[in-house]
Amino acid sequence: MNRQEARKKRKNGGWARSKSSAGKAEIARVFAEVKAARKCPAKELWAFSEAEDWLVRSEIAARKDCPPDLQLFLAADPSDLVRAAIVKNKSAPPEVLARLRNDPSGTVQLAFQERVNPNA
Repeated sequence: MNRQEARKKRKNGGWARSKSSAGKAEIARVFAEVKAARKCPAKELWAFSEAEDWLVRSEIAARKDCPPDLQLFLAADPSDLVRAAIVKNKSAPPEVLARLRNDPSGTVQLAFQERVNPNA
C-alpha cells in the first residue's frame, strides 16, 4: 500500500475518528496488533501509518522492519513524537535522518542527542 492508498483508506473511514468508546477500542486494537506483530508486511505497515492516533504511527516508525520509503513518509508527520521515533530507530536510513536533522522540534533534537550519546 502506498501513501495515496493509505490516505484514501483514512478518508473513506478506514480509521475510527470519533472519541467514542468504539473509536477508542479500535485504536487500542490496532495499536495492540501493530505492537504484537514481530514481522509485518509493508502493505500493513502502510495501512497503519495513516492511523489518526499518533501512538499507532509512532509504533510503526519505531519498528525495525519499517521500510525506508515509509520512514520518509512518516518523517513529515505532524506529531513530533512520531518523528522522534524515527530518529531513535536504529534502522533509519541516512537520508531520512538527514531530512529530520534540522527539525525545529525539541523532542526530535533530543532524540538525535540520545542517538549519538545513548549513555548521557
